[in-house]
Amino acid sequence: MATVVSSKPAIPANKQSRSNHFTNRFLYASRLVAFLKKKLLATHDPKQIAEWIGDLNSDSFAVRSRATLALEEVGPAAKETIQKALEGNITLEFRRRAEGLLAKYERHATRDLRVVDVLEHMATAESRELLEILASAPTRPEVATAAALAVKRAR
Repeated sequence: MATVVSSKPAIPANKQSRSNHFTNRFLYASRLVAFLKKKLLATHDPKQIAEWIGDLNSDSFAVRSRATLALEEVGPAAKETIQKALEGNITLEFRRRAEGLLAKYERHATRDLRVVDVLEHMATAESRELLEILASAPTRPEVATAAALAVKRAR
């Protein structure tokens, strides 16, 4: 059996992993920013959100479950509408589902603040552009404030 000899010097394992890390960082940065942009800036029809909130009070378990899942997917965009619905005369089941959704939205807010940190540390043109868009988003004030501060630090 013949032995193959490489003309390239071997890269030490610790340097190779660092090299791969930096290559992967820039290789996937634009994909990651596109994914985050799609998730963070998704728009939803207010009429559809109102319908799902009404479905939380349905007599059918399947309808209530579908509405809950849909509102989980919508995320914090439904927060204000749900809070207003909680002020009315509602059933215990509606209250339980609505308060559960609001608790999940709080976790979404924490996650979104972490996303702002990730975008800031990426320091690419795409990430800065998304931060500027998030900084001007009127519907999510805590994320907009964090993004504005990140944009300011990047300059």
